[in-house]
Amino acid sequence: MAHHHDHGIGSSNKKGLFISIILNSLIVIAEFIGWIISWSLALLSDAIHNLSDVISLILAYIWELLWKKKGDKKHTFAFKRAEVIIAFLNSIALVLIWFYIIYEATQIILWGWDKIDTYIMIVTGLIWFAGNFGSLLFLFKEKDDNLNKKAAYLHIFFDAISTFIVVICWIIIYFTNWYLLDPIASIVISVFVIKSWYELLKDSLHILMQWAPENVDVDKINDYLTKLNWVKEVHDLHIWSIDSNDIFLSSHLVVDKNINKDELIKQINRYLHDNFEIHHTSLQLEEEKCS
Repeated sequence: MAHHHDHGIGSSNKKGLFISIILNSLIVIAEFIGWIISWSLALLSDAIHNLSDVISLILAYIWELLWKKKGDKKHTFAFKRAEVIIAFLNSIALVLIWFYIIYEATQIILWGWDKIDTYIMIVTGLIWFAGNFGSLLFLFKEKDDNLNKKAAYLHIFFDAISTFIVVICWIIIYFTNWYLLDPIASIVISVFVIKSWYELLKDSLHILMQWAPENVDVDKINDYLTKLNWVKEVHDLHIWSIDSNDIFLSSHLVVDKNINKDELIKQINRYLHDNFEIHHTSLQLEEEKCS
């Protein structure tokens, strides 16, 4: 059996996450104070939503501290899987928040609500938008580093969009006194929560179930291996990820007796590396098919 892997040493820039934690914590405090003064459901809804963002950012920051820790004999993958578990738990938190927002908005639409201080809402909303926009600037360059940074960026991105829409609604309420727009704005927020939840849940569940990564064409790899000279048969081909960066492949290959096995393994690893960024492979070469 031959095993190959090539660990790239990634750079973990935690500055953007840390600054975003501070900014969003200030947003949450401002929104809760604004809700107490204004009695806006949209403000309360987003204060809770932003609180989940802060938790998400803190967890992502903790993961950035953990991912460098090396494995040992009992924990050979160290904390790599923690990234996906954190992202999955964040997605569950998002859907619970969505149910709460929808429930509260429905109650107000049915029973009415006219205690809103729109001036406080608008001021708080502008502070909220400024904080989200600042967080986006700090997280933008790092958003594709791993699943947790992507999750954090998505949280803040959809917050910024919903902020803009909600502030417009509050301005309309200020001039028209049409208070029904407040629960409607809450439902708008929930739509963005659903979007964030779906993307995050899909990505994290895909990895947890050890399905082949979406950017890897399993059939193409299988065809390549099958058509290689000296390879008679390919079986037990598995491709999976344990986090958002590392892709693993294992397979059994039935080969001719007189081939240079080391050269064959190098050729396969070169192809997988260059075409699919697969750096971790375990290839078992057999002269006869093993049971």
